[in-house]
Amino acid sequence: MSRRLGFPTNRHALREFSWLSLTSQTEALSSVLISVVLVRSTSTAVAGQVFFAQALAGVIMMVIDPRVEDTIQRYFPQIKNARGVPAARSFFWFLFLMDVLISAACIAFVLLATTVVPSSVGSAYNPQFLCLAATAAATTASAASLNAA
Repeated sequence: MSRRLGFPTNRHALREFSWLSLTSQTEALSSVLISVVLVRSTSTAVAGQVFFAQALAGVIMMVIDPRVEDTIQRYFPQIKNARGVPAARSFFWFLFLMDVLISAACIAFVLLATTVVPSSVGSAYNPQFLCLAATAAATTASAASLNAA
């Protein structure tokens, strides 16, 4: 019955699904725990600045990040079956390096923006928090590409 519906039935597919689910849930849980620790250990104003920086870094990454990990998950098995393991490996490393370069460009953009935009823009804007949040978002994006492998 499950083969007719297109569900994976072998243990390898189940292991991959479990690993991807676990890493995604761990990433989400760590983000929530970091936010809880920040709120409990800082004042309301500082927590607001941190949340603003995280939201702004998330928007920047949403615009800049092309979701390379989704491309890896979609096309790696097809290239592996069609052209073999060496071609699939080259495809993965190319996309991974592209993802690292995009993350570095995001960090450079935020660093440039924080030096250009004065810190007196608003009470919620803190350039140091934005740099830290952008670095965390960029490294998470590159780590997601490694998890997709």
